Amino acid sequence: MWGKKEKSGTFRIPFVTQSPNGTIYRTVYNSLGEEISDWVGTNDTPSSGEWSPTNNTGSSNMVEVSSYQYDNGGVGDGNLTQETDYPGSGFLRGMLIYWQYEHYI
Repeated sequence: MWGKKEKSGTFRIPFVTQSPNGTIYRTVYNSLGEEISDWVGTNDTPSSGEWSPTNNTGSSNMVEVSSYQYDNGGVGDGNLTQETDYPGSGFLRGMLIYWQYEHYI
């Protein structure tokens, strides 16, 4: 991916890049700076306002390709516990991630 297209997301993480062929890659972060979804397309301009997962309207053609869940959807240490990939054609591929860790004092 080449070149940042817009401003940065939480914690100064670039969330929009565009390749030389025009493909746009968007990463959506939550308020903790954790990546929660990835989107790909060639047009991220909605009918009005700025693009977001809930404002993907008009000629915008961004498609969600993956989503991420932390701490089994609850409160915790920010450990990635599930990744779901959406490869297209109606297929859904998910992976549960189990972390084993110890806290040392």
